[in-house]
Amino acid sequence: AASPNGKFLLADSYNGGSASLFPLNQDGTLGAEQQMLQFGNEAEAHSAGFDPASKFAWVPTLGLNKVQQLKLSADGTLSKNAPADVASSGDAGPRHIAVHKNGKWAYVINETASTMTPYTISADGQLSAGATVSTLPQGTNGETYGQHVELSPDGRFLYGSNVGHDSIAVFAVDQASGALTWLQDQPSGGAWPRDFHVDPNGDVLVVANRDSNNLAVFKIGGDGKLSPLGQPKTVANEPTSVVIRYQP
Repeated sequence: AASPNGKFLLADSYNGGSASLFPLNQDGTLGAEQQMLQFGNEAEAHSAGFDPASKFAWVPTLGLNKVQQLKLSADGTLSKNAPADVASSGDAGPRHIAVHKNGKWAYVINETASTMTPYTISADGQLSAGATVSTLPQGTNGETYGQHVELSPDGRFLYGSNVGHDSIAVFAVDQASGALTWLQDQPSGGAWPRDFHVDPNGDVLVVANRDSNNLAVFKIGGDGKLSPLGQPKTVANEPTSVVIRYQP
């Protein structure tokens, strides 16, 4: 994750259980790693998110069933907040995080439980969990896991991918409380939608379906719901990540 002020990059190590901070140069290149924080060999650090002011960062650690709470000083010193983490209920398995542009809310998709947890962010960077919701339709059975989460650019909608069920869950975000309301579970157009990306204009969402070796494109409607655009595009080598960039 890149800090919103454009100065730093925070990278996680799943096998190492750590997060590393790098300076981000104006031309987009990275400087040498300037700091590493260890969470434990079994932590399985999985993603990172910054608040809009670049003062705080959060790292879901799947193996510990906790979200790590960090502070970032103006000079680029990363430290653990107090308390240093917030536990997920049950064995939810927090995986990826998305932070709302207003800096008040964050959303974590839970891998093991196939759920989404909204959090309220305090002025000192602490997370408080709200009502967790399922990312799956009622009555779904079989092996499923939550994977990736993103907000629409305007912050009105939230998207999460389900592997096994092979769908993208769509939620409306209450603009007063940050609470979630389920809108849709759209088939992902392939198998094992490990990653997806919402384009910067909020018009389309592209899914990387790993096990079917394809990219599927969906139009985002004014109501936040997804509809397929054309046929999925076959690609090679099990795509696990996708990023949309518009060239000038």
